[in-house]
Amino acid sequence: MINESLWAAAISLVGVLSATAVQAQTANQTGASAAVNVADAGASAASTSNELEEVIVTARRREERQQDVPLAITSLSGDFLKENAVVGLSDLKGQVPALNIENFNSPVYTNIGIRGQRNNNVAPGQDPAVGYYFSEVSYSYPVGINEQLFDLQSLEVVEGPQGTLFGRNTTGGAVIVTPGKPTSTFNGSVTGGMTDFDHGTGYYTTDVINLPVNEVLQLRAAVNVVNHDGYVKNLITPQQLAAFDVNPYLGTSNANPDNENSKAFRISALLKPTASLDSYFLMQGSDYQDSGVAYSLTAFNTGGLAQGGIANFALGIIGANGQQVYQTRQSQQTSDFWTTDSGLNAYNRSYNLSGSNTTTWTPLDWLAVKNIVGYRHFALQQSIPLDGVPYQILDSLIVDDGYEYSEEFQLQGKTANDTFSWVAGYFYFDQHIDHPRATLAVPEFGGPVSHAEEVVDNTSNAEFAQGTVRIPGVQGLSFTGGIRNTSDDRKMTSTSWNSPGEVSCALTGVVNCEFAGDVTYNVITYNLSLDYKLDADTLLYVTRRKGYRAGGWNYVGGPTPDTFGPFAPEFVNDWEAGLKKDWHFGQAALRSNLAIYRSSLTDAQELLSPATNPNLFEVVNAASATINGGQLELTLIPTKGVELSGFLSLIDAKFDSFVFGGNNFTSNSFAQTPRTQYLLRGKYDLPLKETIGTISVSADYTHQSHLFYTADAQGSAWGPASSQGQDGYGILDLRLGWTSIMQSNFDAAFYVKNATATQYNTFGVMLYTSLGYNIASIGQPRIFGLEATYHF
Repeated sequence: MINESLWAAAISLVGVLSATAVQAQTANQTGASAAVNVADAGASAASTSNELEEVIVTARRREERQQDVPLAITSLSGDFLKENAVVGLSDLKGQVPALNIENFNSPVYTNIGIRGQRNNNVAPGQDPAVGYYFSEVSYSYPVGINEQLFDLQSLEVVEGPQGTLFGRNTTGGAVIVTPGKPTSTFNGSVTGGMTDFDHGTGYYTTDVINLPVNEVLQLRAAVNVVNHDGYVKNLITPQQLAAFDVNPYLGTSNANPDNENSKAFRISALLKPTASLDSYFLMQGSDYQDSGVAYSLTAFNTGGLAQGGIANFALGIIGANGQQVYQTRQSQQTSDFWTTDSGLNAYNRSYNLSGSNTTTWTPLDWLAVKNIVGYRHFALQQSIPLDGVPYQILDSLIVDDGYEYSEEFQLQGKTANDTFSWVAGYFYFDQHIDHPRATLAVPEFGGPVSHAEEVVDNTSNAEFAQGTVRIPGVQGLSFTGGIRNTSDDRKMTSTSWNSPGEVSCALTGVVNCEFAGDVTYNVITYNLSLDYKLDADTLLYVTRRKGYRAGGWNYVGGPTPDTFGPFAPEFVNDWEAGLKKDWHFGQAALRSNLAIYRSSLTDAQELLSPATNPNLFEVVNAASATINGGQLELTLIPTKGVELSGFLSLIDAKFDSFVFGGNNFTSNSFAQTPRTQYLLRGKYDLPLKETIGTISVSADYTHQSHLFYTADAQGSAWGPASSQGQDGYGILDLRLGWTSIMQSNFDAAFYVKNATATQYNTFGVMLYTSLGYNIASIGQPRIFGLEATYHF
């Protein structure tokens, strides 16, 4: 671990260099009046006005100005992602309105929610509510996508149902990631950084090269390596580790969790044999390993076995006092929040390899033919202890191995005067997942290990079309209409048994321990919008959309005839109205994007425990709901070198009806959905001469209000209120950067993430009424970072 004196020296060095640069600039000025106008003196590139960045997006499957698109879109450039140390999707939390991301019980699983709509579980056969697209290819199963955020051109978050151009499983919206593409200029960069936090250190590097072979062929390659110690210290003692009742295939470990050792690469080629034809090839892969997720024990049920205190009863068998164990963990986290107790050999290992090709042919000025094909293979293995205590209560071993293949053919066209533009196409998707797993619950009872395996085969076919027409006679008025016809076939075979023997077969009465299901859904979704371009800087719009999330089959906890399914599709009908406006006040510029929306959910999919067995979980269509909300994004450039920005998001999500298993959850809050979120960001470029480079200081403060971890586990029956969710909190990030140092090819930066060491949890597992406790995954600590980049 880097000691404090070294960090102090690094900070002092940056400070001295900054002060020297300012003094050098000041020395070139004559008199106080010249110093006041130092931003203009001697700067050949100085501008007499401040312009807002022109942002290009692809939310409607073609390149357009963000301010011209009648949708709520937040676009983040590759430079922004790098400057804000966004290295994983979870780092986007707080950066985009109404967006919430957590990694569930494993960093290799990514759960994305937009406007209160999210998947309750990352599992085969249970689709997400937010689509994820990398280089225009759909990644439907959100496994291993967290290691792809390097060398990017942009990342777009499109909010609200996208059921026409992106199709199923985008009821909340879509995340669109565009990697850096080959260009005709030879260049590259080498970035290296190190991090420091209370319980360890880390390093990372991102290296990029762009190589134009000739006018026909350009190549690009990038590698990314991240390695850091565990953010959370494991306090388990050697005596506790020796007494651990261990299942042979899992083993024990005292490693610090929340660490990372990952490697990723990307290779791409752009082929342009003619002026009307280009073909973009991409291949990428990643290898990720860690020592598991750190949990905080947030509640413990000391009631008898019949009252749900199974964990307390189990600890009593081995001579441990449950209440004392809980109090010890509370005392430890009061002293140091970033600590845990875990003895199982917890780990996550993920391997991913994917390839894609996008070919575009423009035979005529008004017509483009486009084909997008993608293939991805993913494999992972996880050992997950859902305990939060130094004893074995609930442990799982999970394996995933599968692939996804997609093919999309598009025709895009427009009239000569651009009064009508359109896109039409066909989409095919094939997914296969093999999901064996084993669970050991409360081994002190002498129970067997529960084994299961699911094999999932899903296919989807869709035809879609969307067009935009400028209304004759009304300057600036346009109408957009789109429709999509989707056919989803959902197959699952689930086998479960106990070892030794096949007890579960006798319990369920199923021949050969096997369930099998095959169901097809045929759904039409649409999009209608009217937008009015008052002038070049003002857009008003209103849109009506229908989105759809596919149904499927259950497996969580081991299926029974009553819980296997299928569960039905979920539908969302949505209204959105917005105003996009760029303002100019002398040399100042302001961009404001406002959107208000109302979404109605029917047959909402919720993950719940059946009344007959609280230790099992199933997805059911248990709810209808209404979500009202609004968001405002602002960017202000009051003067050259100063940029202020932020957003405010408000979500009022309420169930209209939510009744299941004799319980009425209608008054409950949505899971993982804070009512308010806001961001305040400021960046200031010091007024220096060009020969010195650009030194900038920036600060981000993000805040979210209280949220509940789940939609059903709310109320006194589920333990203390503090264990059922996370209270509101804010995160402050700081950065000092210096680009083009003394007109060189070097950049450097010093940054602090979570500068105030805010203590928070990200996701909770509610087992109070079954095994007798609640746990929550621990958020990141304060992290210091120092990085340097060389451009060539």
